Amino acid sequence: MGPKSPEQDGFHVRAISINRMDIEDVLAIWSPARLAEVLGTSTQNICVWIKRGVVPLSREYELQVKSGGRLMASTFNPDVDYVTGGLRDMREKNRRIT
Repeated sequence: MGPKSPEQDGFHVRAISINRMDIEDVLAIWSPARLAEVLGTSTQNICVWIKRGVVPLSREYELQVKSGGRLMASTFNPDVDYVTGGLRDMREKNRRIT
């Protein structure tokens, strides 16, 4: 008998779609050089964001605060691992809590 499917193990795998912050909205407020200065990063990093067209999730909330609310971070979901873009393993989450 082969390995169990996720449904047989009692959990479901689902893709996550997040409405990401658009870099063009950010650049309407700050130039790339000024944005790098505001965030304490390099203009090279900002250029990578421009090529991708989105701001990294890890920087969205910071930009929301620093823009005085003119920019809005993606909806925060504590079950999302924003580094890998997937759902956190609930067992891992429970281990950290207990």
